[in-house]
Amino acid sequence: MRFLPEYRQDTETIGNILVNTPEGARIPLKQLTTISMQSGAFIIYRENNERYIPIKFSVRGRDLESTVREAQSRLRKQVSLPERYRIEWHGEYDQLQDEKERLATIVPFSLVIILFLVYLTVGSFRDAVLVLLAVPFALIGGVFSLMVTGTDFSISAAVGFISLFGVAIQGGLILVVRIRDLVQEGYDLRAAIMKGAE
Repeated sequence: MRFLPEYRQDTETIGNILVNTPEGARIPLKQLTTISMQSGAFIIYRENNERYIPIKFSVRGRDLESTVREAQSRLRKQVSLPERYRIEWHGEYDQLQDEKERLATIVPFSLVIILFLVYLTVGSFRDAVLVLLAVPFALIGGVFSLMVTGTDFSISAAVGFISLFGVAIQGGLILVVRIRDLVQEGYDLRAAIMKGAE
């Protein structure tokens, strides 16, 4: 609710606004308080019936997650909030956390499905596991690359890892199928492995 402009054009006009007392009388607002002009927020934000002050910033030249982690660490050390005040992080960072939670569920589930599909392709659980053994080595290479380049793990990196796993599994599948074909052609296992890896 907001008064019409003619009732709030200066402190004197605001002071003359009549308010009800518990006894039922009406008295001017200036008898209850001191009214003065002050600079401050011209909008009061509310969400879930609580006031909040939005502080917005953009990140350039580095990833979002490490920036927010650093900001959180500094705030914990340098800022002491009054009672009933709290800091919440929203926006892209909030979405990033949601995506990470989804990936934590989707990636293991995807690996189980991939194992099943590889098993259907090669017809042997042992060979399917051999194909999937390429994944840990791909993971090691991916983590090493992140460390060398100084890149923090992010959603983009997670998508890259998923693509890397796919390429590693494809390579492992081609190799295992080729070795099996060579064994069926009459090569002994060692010779088939050597020829298949050429």
